[in-house]
Amino acid sequence: MWINLCMSSTGHSRVPNLKHHFKQNNDFTKLLFHESHLPPNQQLAWPLRLLRFLVNPFTLLFAVAVLNIDDSQLFYDECQKRHDCLIGCEEDALPALKCQMTPKYTIKYNDNLYTDFFNYQPSQSQMYNSCQKLVTENVEIDYSEVDTDRQWRVHTCFE
Repeated sequence: MWINLCMSSTGHSRVPNLKHHFKQNNDFTKLLFHESHLPPNQQLAWPLRLLRFLVNPFTLLFAVAVLNIDDSQLFYDECQKRHDCLIGCEEDALPALKCQMTPKYTIKYNDNLYTDFFNYQPSQSQMYNSCQKLVTENVEIDYSEVDTDRQWRVHTCFE
């Protein structure tokens, strides 16, 4: 849109041409050139322009860092274990379809209500053994920081 304003013959009061556009909207040019195109009350001295030039990128980097620092990968990895166990159950039970969801059970465990279950029939497979070991890890799962009576809802297996 701005390119249309810069290249039009009539121009625009705020952006008469491409040179002015760069001067008004580029961080480097805002640092180097005196802001004579602005009203006197909006012009900044060079030290303040330098401060603006240094603070703006760090503010943006800080905002991005705050939005990206979380435990989502940890939650994903824990929830992926359940999916892996379901795949292992289906592979062990083929061609029979014994690993379908059983909606008749509910378990309340450490203030979490679980309603979606599948029954993994005992077998000698490596996947069954690794899924069975996950039962003992339920106690080690962290508790919520907001609701301290409740564990994270990432439990995979119950006996």
